[in-house]
Amino acid sequence: MFLRPLNCEQKKLFLNLATAAANANHVMEESEKALLEAYADEMDIRVDDAENCSIEEICARLKDISSLKELNQIVFEIVGMVVSDNQYDDHEKAFIGKMAQIFGIPMERIDQMFHCVNEYSALLRRINILMFE
Repeated sequence: MFLRPLNCEQKKLFLNLATAAANANHVMEESEKALLEAYADEMDIRVDDAENCSIEEICARLKDISSLKELNQIVFEIVGMVVSDNQYDDHEKAFIGKMAQIFGIPMERIDQMFHCVNEYSALLRRINILMFE
């Protein structure tokens, strides 16, 4: 949703980060694979372009080359990734906490992002019911 304006390096790093987020609990669900494909389509890159890097490396580089607005956009999309399978376990919580710490984004803001993602998901479910049932 917010990824198209990122530059090429940011997009590749985001894809690495999203892949790491999807694997944070050591299980990549079909919903997470589908979201990775959607992210790649939005950014006009290939999922296969993702590289296996540590979250510390990815986040440090993203922090160096991104504005606070861009970091917020990146985090918002990663929040969407970790809840896309309707689970948010301790591994994913640790991943989000580490990312937020490296980016310097307060957990209160992260909590607001989770709230917005959950509201957005609920709205989409209600729209689907109206449109298709």
